[in-house]
Amino acid sequence: MSHPRIGPALLLAVRYLNARAFATAVSIAAIGISLLLVVSISVINFAVKKTAVEGAIRYPLIVGPEGASSVQLIFSTIFHIDKPTGTIPFSVYEQLSADKRVIASYPIAVADSVQSYPMVGTSAAFLKDLGVGLVSGAIDFSKPENAVLGAEVADRTGLGLGDTFHGTHGAVGDEAAHVHEEIAYHVVGILEPTGGPEDAAGYTSYETVWRIHGVAADHDAQPESPSENTGDGHDKYHLSSGRLTAVLVRTANPVYTGQLERELTLAPGTQGVDTGRAIRRMVGYLNKGEKLVEVVTAVTLAIAVAMILVTLVMSINERRRELALLRSLGVGRLTISLIVMFEALVITVFGAIIGVGGGHLAVWWAEVPIQASLGVSVEPWVWTELESFAVCVTLVAGQLLAMAGMIWTYRMNLVEEVAKD
Repeated sequence: MSHPRIGPALLLAVRYLNARAFATAVSIAAIGISLLLVVSISVINFAVKKTAVEGAIRYPLIVGPEGASSVQLIFSTIFHIDKPTGTIPFSVYEQLSADKRVIASYPIAVADSVQSYPMVGTSAAFLKDLGVGLVSGAIDFSKPENAVLGAEVADRTGLGLGDTFHGTHGAVGDEAAHVHEEIAYHVVGILEPTGGPEDAAGYTSYETVWRIHGVAADHDAQPESPSENTGDGHDKYHLSSGRLTAVLVRTANPVYTGQLERELTLAPGTQGVDTGRAIRRMVGYLNKGEKLVEVVTAVTLAIAVAMILVTLVMSINERRRELALLRSLGVGRLTISLIVMFEALVITVFGAIIGVGGGHLAVWWAEVPIQASLGVSVEPWVWTELESFAVCVTLVAGQLLAMAGMIWTYRMNLVEEVAKD
């Protein structure tokens, strides 16, 4: 194969494709759409798994109300996208903080929101534990009205240092949702972007959450009976004094994590969740989903390749006289075969480029709603293993198709084929 043959063959291939613009566009779109779906799904899955794994490493144990599923607890405390399922006594947090098996524990009291973003009642130590700096201000919960905002919350709500706002009881859109007029939050700090769900939440002290809901903070107050959390019609967002929605726990080692999980699950009113085990199970489900995507992609690509092959065969039959004329003018079989091969390759390569580029652009365009709905910060331009697999399959299929078309054309006696007509 010499260079002088490649240039003219590629030019003729492009001209032939241009002459059949509609069929060419449909073939490219078929490949592009299949890859677009693979890329977008794989990038989102990667973001979910990354956030989940990082959360499991940081907080290997989550303690929540009895009866809550592990997924609900993880989503409501780490991803900030699910509603709390009830409350637990503050004494659980105090006991964990005093337990020698625990390195650190952080109270979580989620009851309100600000423009669809959750307001998380916690301690200043929790925000400092994130290990990120501040764009401005300080982490200061010394006053009840003080609030620190995640980077996305500050950006999307337009709230800045020194601004005030009122929280909404419950989640926006809930039947019982209403604006809390009791306390006007005062923004005292804005966190640096973390690239995680922390960006999509506002933070205040858990005492403030108690105060807003009508009862002064009192660590020694008699806690409600655990059974009061789960009654039908009970407002799960009403956090009276001495109640939390969850506790995030960092243990000294995995053995202690297992021990505490069993103890808290057996205790009345509470449930422990080994975050690592729950995340592994969740990641397993996501991997199964990716396998399904791989199968669907393979089927879609097979259909696209078959369609391109049929289009290519029809195109060759329609151009037999023209190709025979080229042959009679001294154009070699190899050059004519290269024309056909380049047609298949151009369609495949352009389809792959459009699919990959379109998939990443789609995730970039939908980055904000994805983060709002899934509680994860996506990296639109990350390259995943599933994406590599899909692109390789596409290019290999295109190469095989091109070689098949080239061999078939090379073996055809075009002059005899025309003479048969």
